[in-house]
Amino acid sequence: MIDVYLSEEYSQHWSQIVRLAQVEDEHSTSKLQTYALEGIRLSKKGFGPVRCGVAEDVTLKEGKTTLNIESGNEVFVDLVVLH
Repeated sequence: MIDVYLSEEYSQHWSQIVRLAQVEDEHSTSKLQTYALEGIRLSKKGFGPVRCGVAEDVTLKEGKTTLNIESGNEVFVDLVVLH
């Protein structure tokens, strides 16, 4: 993802990302999340994020892992599998 913002095509955003990373407030965090998701979307390395607001509480089980997701949470699904 960082490669995207260091590329010639998107490098104009890097200084803003650095400024936002130095501020601890809700607005900056939200903007950084947006930059991160967009960077992943633009990455040519095959990332496939999906995020959505969860309408109802849900429990997901995968192997020995159990995740409890509360209504209103956003979910990030990273479809890249590292072996």
